[in-house]
Amino acid sequence: MILMPNLSVEQVKARLESIRLGIQTADLNLNREVTASFGVAQLNKIHSIKQVIDKADKALYQAKSEGRNCVKFSE
Repeated sequence: MILMPNLSVEQVKARLESIRLGIQTADLNLNREVTASFGVAQLNKIHSIKQVIDKADKALYQAKSEGRNCVKFSE
């Protein structure tokens, strides 16, 4: 879990894309490609923390089912 307080959705997306790309292009001396997928949900006054975590988890599974190596935002 990564918390990014006081950032807009666009700022979060840019930072996670940067992390994802860094992981993808890192020379880890492994004999296979390493990628990362992220599921993102925004905390607000309407949802509990558990609900937000559940939404982020669903977005992560969506990213994995759509080919991995991407950032997906919950709706």
